[in-house]
Amino acid sequence: ICNHFLCDGISASQQIVRNAMQSMTHKTLWLPFYDYELEMLVIGCNEHRFEQWTPRYLQKNTKLQQYTWTAPVIVHLLDVLCNEFDIKQKREFIRFLTGSLSLPIGGISKLKPRLTISRFETQSESLPHATTCRHILRLPPYQNKHTLKKKLIQAMNHAQIGFFLS
Repeated sequence: ICNHFLCDGISASQQIVRNAMQSMTHKTLWLPFYDYELEMLVIGCNEHRFEQWTPRYLQKNTKLQQYTWTAPVIVHLLDVLCNEFDIKQKREFIRFLTGSLSLPIGGISKLKPRLTISRFETQSESLPHATTCRHILRLPPYQNKHTLKKKLIQAMNHAQIGFFLS
């Protein structure tokens, strides 16, 4: 059974991918690749899309619900995302928010539905929530940037393990 699922069952698909890759590169390739290596071969490296992240860019491509752009928690969130998170943390944030490991071609501006940040009234120690299918970040009104960053990273780390229905 294992041989069927891991070898025989995917050999036809693997050959199709191998032929397609060989036609693009004109070289003999050995598969399998890691997922990120195959992604880089097919669509290129998407790290440059994170360089676009400025507060103005995120404001242009984000919708707010029950918050304003001048709310302290939103100002802190934009600062953390744009200036404090490295590429790896930005990828983890995208995975937390969308369930996907990368942004669509064209970056955050191409998310459908649009990225939304919604106020989440709860205890101040609660973690932010993400609704991945709707790209909604439900964010409590944390009192300072340190707490926001700590809670966001904690929530992102939990999302790497799995997800929970609520």
